[in-house]
Amino acid sequence: MSSSVTLPADFSNKNLVWIPNEKLALSLALVCGEPDSVGWVDVESIETGERLRISTDDCQKSNTAEYENCENMTIFPCLNEPSILKNLKHRFVSNVFYTYSGQTCIFINPYKHIPIYTDSISKDYQGKKRKEMPPHIFAIADEAYRKMIYEGKGQTILCTGESGAGKTENSKKIIKHLVYVAGNRSGVDSSSTVEQNRIFMDTLENRLIHVNPILEAFGNSKTSKNYNSSRFGKFVKIHFDKNGLILGASIETFLLESSRITNQEQDDRTFHIFYQMIQGLSKSQRDVLFIKDKAVDYEFLKNGCDKIPCVNDADEYRQTLQAMLMMGLNDEQINQIHRIASAILLFGDLNFSQVNKDDDQAALVNKNVADQIADLLGVDAQKLIESILKPKIEVQGSSTHRSQTIDQT
Repeated sequence: MSSSVTLPADFSNKNLVWIPNEKLALSLALVCGEPDSVGWVDVESIETGERLRISTDDCQKSNTAEYENCENMTIFPCLNEPSILKNLKHRFVSNVFYTYSGQTCIFINPYKHIPIYTDSISKDYQGKKRKEMPPHIFAIADEAYRKMIYEGKGQTILCTGESGAGKTENSKKIIKHLVYVAGNRSGVDSSSTVEQNRIFMDTLENRLIHVNPILEAFGNSKTSKNYNSSRFGKFVKIHFDKNGLILGASIETFLLESSRITNQEQDDRTFHIFYQMIQGLSKSQRDVLFIKDKAVDYEFLKNGCDKIPCVNDADEYRQTLQAMLMMGLNDEQINQIHRIASAILLFGDLNFSQVNKDDDQAALVNKNVADQIADLLGVDAQKLIESILKPKIEVQGSSTHRSQTIDQT
């Protein structure tokens, strides 16, 4: 019984294709003839000039030169992985960091300051259709705003990607553009309304800007991939009235990586706030809060690194403190936050031993640390120790105290 192989029309003589490459993963090659009856074809590597015989299953068609530096990749005749990566690389090398793929806007983080987020650029994108301007996060924000106004429906912008991809920074730029276009919206009733709206927008923008240092201090940390990695999810809701003016905003946080407090990899840190307090508070403030002089003196911090290149934790603390004041926190509230953060670190320094060989019950070794924690939290020291060593549990409607081993504490 005979069989036949249906050969793909794409692999005709002299076509460029992508082939597997051990060094580059994929590389370009020139098809040198027609595929044989079992689906193998001769190709010549563009990189080395080497002749290879390869299966057509391992070949992927390449786009022609006219599609280089393409702003919207949905027009590609060949929308495959190599063509996408080649286009993104070409644009990145050309200092163009945004590219569309249908409704999606792809961003490649350059890890440097790029001056493309000014108010004048926001103005350029205001009211424009996507195809009228180069790809930009402002275009995404502006389109969502206009759809909300004209369709009367809420809009959602999702920022997703790997650690260090630029999710947090692009979220800030989206908010910046929405505040700008709403604050410069025409068609309000009177000049007094315009002035009131502008004052409100200035206040709101300041709050939206200043809430970020607080969120980042308590929810971001250094990882091996990113010096300022968000270790939590954030859902920002901005509320508008029927005229498109901002009424207010709210932020919901979720999935905080609380386990990072107790354990970090060698190149990682825990949340920024702990290092900021150690470096940013004065000696007298640290004494009152029982804060040690160095991060490595804490059990919870000693296994990770304590420094971030080009980042001054003392300066970062001052920005966090200023942000707290801008958000309306008073001195007592800020002091309470400091006390809780210090107490969290001290919990890691509690040491325990076994009471005796015949009893697994743990005993506290350094009561002075427990006293410090109790002082910071404003609780009775003895009750705090009892809750750690013999916590109360409910069993069949009645309460009892359960003994804790060293491991359980």
